[in-house]
Amino acid sequence: MVVYQGRRRAAGWVRFTAGVSVALALASCGGTDVAGVGSGGTGIRLASVSYGSISGFGSVIVNGVRYDDTGATLSKDDGTAPGPLGLGMVVEVRGDIDSTGLAGKADSIGVVSEARGTVADRSSNGFSLLGLPVRAGANTVYDDSASVSDGDYVEVYGIYDRSSGTLTATRIERKTPGGGFKVRGTVGAVDAARKRFQLGAITVDYSATPLASAALATGTAVRVHAADGPAAGMLAATRIDVVTPPALGNVSKVEIEGVIDRFVSLADFSVDGVRVDAVAATFEGGAASGLGIGIRVEVEGRAEAGTVKASRVEFEDEEDGEFELKGLVTDFVDAASFTVRGTRIAASGSVRYEGGGAANLRNGACVQVKGTLQATPAGSAVLATDIHFESSCS
Repeated sequence: MVVYQGRRRAAGWVRFTAGVSVALALASCGGTDVAGVGSGGTGIRLASVSYGSISGFGSVIVNGVRYDDTGATLSKDDGTAPGPLGLGMVVEVRGDIDSTGLAGKADSIGVVSEARGTVADRSSNGFSLLGLPVRAGANTVYDDSASVSDGDYVEVYGIYDRSSGTLTATRIERKTPGGGFKVRGTVGAVDAARKRFQLGAITVDYSATPLASAALATGTAVRVHAADGPAAGMLAATRIDVVTPPALGNVSKVEIEGVIDRFVSLADFSVDGVRVDAVAATFEGGAASGLGIGIRVEVEGRAEAGTVKASRVEFEDEEDGEFELKGLVTDFVDAASFTVRGTRIAASGSVRYEGGGAANLRNGACVQVKGTLQATPAGSAVLATDIHFESSCS
């Protein structure tokens, strides 16, 4: 299956999404260098690290790049065994990529979620999770329901905005209670004597963790893990990960998508901790004067000593999302209900067909589907706008 969000460009040697950052356990990625020569005329292959939400399966699709995940090792940021990968999960993929910037091979895939716990203060725009404001929108993937309610125990993947302390969800999964609690945030006031610090609206007791007070200065980005939810506003931490941006080093081509959390000038700002110099950049969807803290952007360029020298900056629209899937039709009921690579499809609206028509939809047909997310009682589906019949899905 091939899935991508429509506005996301599929160019570049290496692509990152910096709306979320890599925890210490996943942040040891180095610079990109020549890894060898590929076959089939693709030329030089480069070692790569890509960080972002999954937008496809069969090959794992991250930031528009299709990674062959055959033989890749899987891990999760909290050390637990990862379950099946899902659309909208945030992952770090390490491997190599070919000279087209469109295909690569994954050596390892690390899964990172930002929050796990009980939903509170549900509204039309989102909810609160351990005090963390979570925003849900048209492009949020729901695993098995149309939405969530107060009291539901969920795990959330998404893009974190350091400047506002808000998480924009890319995937929300309802879980069976008992899997522990987790929350992303920024350290507030620290009480070193009592081994406590503020994290948004809650107080974290870190006395049961090996982390020293010196590592928890005010402003430090962390993910806090706990066995139980907060009691009287106090969360007893069992583990704390200090969150750091990817170590880029010197990389030929980098693309990051996220929220500006620090802005000094056009030559010096950060996207979720990744430093950017956009003096030589061209701008799409806005002007350089529109840059500032809290603005969501996509930045493309090269990395020099960990700083992205941007050649292009695009202002992002969170609600603009088209998805594309390629694979065999399964679980066919009718045009309004079938599945491609585990994703539910509804072709019940106005659909443009190529290479066939609605009458050709059946189990085993190979199709390429374009559409947008649609909420259903069983979770998110893709409402098809275009269906192209393919001769092979191999």
